[in-house]
Amino acid sequence: MELIDLIPQRGIIVSCQADPNTPTESVDMIVAFAESAQMGGACGLRLNSAEHVAAVRARVSLPIIAIQKSMPLGEKVLITGDHNEVGPLADAGAEVIAFDATDRQRPSSLKQIVAAIHQNGALALADIRSAADIARA
Repeated sequence: MELIDLIPQRGIIVSCQADPNTPTESVDMIVAFAESAQMGGACGLRLNSAEHVAAVRARVSLPIIAIQKSMPLGEKVLITGDHNEVGPLADAGAEVIAFDATDRQRPSSLKQIVAAIHQNGALALADIRSAADIARA
């Protein structure tokens, strides 16, 4: 499977996320955002956490790009920096898992993260910030 098979060109992917400890962080709000995005014609969703992925997957048929936001003490990576975060995202129903592909310090190597994504049957999507990150990814 290729990303192009899941998400058509010229479509919009809607990020349905909320900052921690805000009124919109609840699972019900994230599901409502996702349902609204689907009703509005989105072709995909980007969600944070296995909990949100599972709840949205139960109600929405759009492809899901999942991330796990965390910043372990002393680490600089925020987006899926540990290969142990991948399994729960895939198990929850994400077809694509995005990860930070920059040169920032992280708990797992890029190779470990990508391998875990593929082993869990998902596509890998690299979040980059520069041309150098493309080669690294």
